[in-house]
Amino acid sequence: MSEEGKPFINVGLTAYELLETAWYMERSGTEFYRMIAEETENEKLQGFFSGLAEMEESHQQSIYELMEEHPDHPTKKAAFDETLTGREYFVYLRGLAVTRVFPQGFQVFSKIDSFERPSDAFPLAREIEENSIKLYELLASFSLSEKAQTVVRSLIEDEHRHLDKIDEICKLHEGGEVEK
Repeated sequence: MSEEGKPFINVGLTAYELLETAWYMERSGTEFYRMIAEETENEKLQGFFSGLAEMEESHQQSIYELMEEHPDHPTKKAAFDETLTGREYFVYLRGLAVTRVFPQGFQVFSKIDSFERPSDAFPLAREIEENSIKLYELLASFSLSEKAQTVVRSLIEDEHRHLDKIDEICKLHEGGEVEK
């Protein structure tokens, strides 16, 4: 925020576009966790990551339902417009969002290969959810319509619930308290 309390960035994202970005992130999370579950041979880790994938898939469905409630579909790009505006800007922003939330590069696979139990994976799962919260908080600082602000605040609350759910899943697989 500026000294006047106005957002630094004026982006005309609609509530639908924010939800579409969130849906894409949840889908990426589902695929990320499912891939890890399928690649690991450790049954407890498979269960942990499968549980996270199911959580993301459930949130993805909830977001889809919200998208149907906010049908203010994105703006169309003008013909022959070669600037990064409208839908292209949104697609760029969506891709950028995913790279800010999920670990990138091959080093993540060596890290995952070293996991022996769900509690080893717990910090990674929390980091992903915390990165989602930071991203949504950044989006909340944009100049958005009231409807879009309501949606982004709801997404932040959902991600906090995800953190709680990760705690529960980890406790289930570890049979006790887990350090944060």
